[in-house]
Amino acid sequence: MPGLTEPSHRPAGVLPVVAAAGLRRRLRIVVLDPMVRRPVLSIFVVALAVRITAAVVIAVGWDGILFLDDAAYSRLAELAADDAVRDSYDRFLYERTATLLVPIAGLYELFGPVELSGQLFVALLGAATAGLTTRLAMEIMHPRFALLAGLIVALLPSQILWSSLILKDAAVWAVLSALALVVALAARSDGRRLVLLGATAALLLALLGFLRLYTLEVACVAMVLAVLAFPRPRPLARFTGAVVLLACVPLAFGMGIAGGSFVVNRGGDPGQQRALNAIEADSAVVAAPAPAAAAPDTGPTAGGAGPTTAAAPDETSSAGAGTGAPARKTPEKTSSAGGTARAPAAKAPGKTSSTEDPPPTPAPTPLDAASPTAASSLTYLPTGVTVVALRPWPWERSSGSLGIRMARAETIVWYPLLLLALVGLGTAFGHRRTLAFPILAGGAILAMYGLTEGNLGTAYRHRGELVWVVALLAALGAERIGRWRHERRRRLVAA
Repeated sequence: MPGLTEPSHRPAGVLPVVAAAGLRRRLRIVVLDPMVRRPVLSIFVVALAVRITAAVVIAVGWDGILFLDDAAYSRLAELAADDAVRDSYDRFLYERTATLLVPIAGLYELFGPVELSGQLFVALLGAATAGLTTRLAMEIMHPRFALLAGLIVALLPSQILWSSLILKDAAVWAVLSALALVVALAARSDGRRLVLLGATAALLLALLGFLRLYTLEVACVAMVLAVLAFPRPRPLARFTGAVVLLACVPLAFGMGIAGGSFVVNRGGDPGQQRALNAIEADSAVVAAPAPAAAAPDTGPTAGGAGPTTAAAPDETSSAGAGTGAPARKTPEKTSSAGGTARAPAAKAPGKTSSTEDPPPTPAPTPLDAASPTAASSLTYLPTGVTVVALRPWPWERSSGSLGIRMARAETIVWYPLLLLALVGLGTAFGHRRTLAFPILAGGAILAMYGLTEGNLGTAYRHRGELVWVVALLAALGAERIGRWRHERRRRLVAA
């Protein structure tokens, strides 16, 4: 009849399915396909946008400071921007963290001591890590799965937080991921391009040396071993270049040839480092030294910076052994970034904390290690690896700090990522030209922190050095599962 339409013969449940399929198709055309065409740029933009948003929220809500550590770094940059008179120890710490603090001090000179400008610089480094991880993943997997690797780094909450504050962790990630890409490209390069890549590797190692010396040592050794793992016959130029960098770059930082003296000085008793790292940490996993070992505050230093501490905010108090650091008056240690919430007084003049590679100080015997033997260290290693890679457990009751709360919440996605990474690790040997350096460096960093971390907060933050490696392997694992499902479907159709 006129005015009436023919009744639809489609079942009622089909319409939502068709609508969902149409929505997915539009999202693929509008969002996914353009990202697949330019994956590195897309991931960089996404990561940068998220980090800028987080930095602005922190700047507005918390004046740009969440923890004592970022306050200490900001204060050192402010002193440098004002060309203030600083004591020799503060000057040493500033220079030892120059990769992070020199650019931020420059920004403070231009815009004044506004933490947001420093936060935006760190956000740029965090976004660069996500883009570099995507580019490295494209060497071995489909662009869609390379996007997945980049998105993990771009959107993981801890990566966003630690690269939205004035902390040096994002700079370490960026340098390590860039070095991994350089090593992968060098595996298939010759002539002038190989020379250029070698010079780039030397520059990146130098930047890493002005951030964390022990990570520099790990990176140098991992680079040499990665060259040995290349599937093609080992050209003499590649191996010689890697060995020269291993020998010379640590030497330039006072670590001895190939970092030998640094390793000897740092390799005494990891139990002492764990115990000193646990001082005043609400999330300590080992017993700290006896309170009587700490000296009282000695008041302002010659540079007018006020009470300072001997240990860096995120380093153990023996981190500077063998580096020629000037002596410090007090052996106290600041609380870790992840273990202690921000104290408002941390930003006040005269409350600067030291921020890098402190000199060796007489350390009391820790309560968790009876003797500095290799056997005791190896016995603790499984526990330490658990602290770095897995804890805090979702059900674990510990400090109520922001870092620990976030770590517990993040396990919802972190544990599945680890499982995917284990799946991807099963196929890593076939991609060893690209993955040799990330796996070797990541494994060594995990073992190193497993031996020395004394509290969950710092361990959670230092875990960030491993996230880009886990992202690579997790994306590789997802691709492997996707291939397996496709083959299974194909066999079922053929049958």
